[in-house]
Amino acid sequence: MSPDADPEWAQLTGFTDFFVTSECRDLLFHVQEHRYTLLQIKEILQKLRLNFIGFALDPRDARKYRERVPEDGAGVDLDRWHDFETEHPDTFRGMYQFWVQKA
Repeated sequence: MSPDADPEWAQLTGFTDFFVTSECRDLLFHVQEHRYTLLQIKEILQKLRLNFIGFALDPRDARKYRERVPEDGAGVDLDRWHDFETEHPDTFRGMYQFWVQKA
């Protein structure tokens, strides 16, 4: 099978990290990788007494979220972001990047 015909291969090569040796090593062979859902991050932030301020996000994805969830005008409801990500799984394709502040 050609790598171009394999959807998993195509998805992997869609990451810019794939094309730089050190970043590829981190992407594929990281010794200690942790994967968190937005609901787990919400729980961690609550335990640490931190307020979620918002995501560093592509403006197109932010606009899509605002259109889908207009009642979360500030874009800080992690439960709704979780639902949105479930519907749009490529939103946080690389990783979650966000700001918090002390509660």
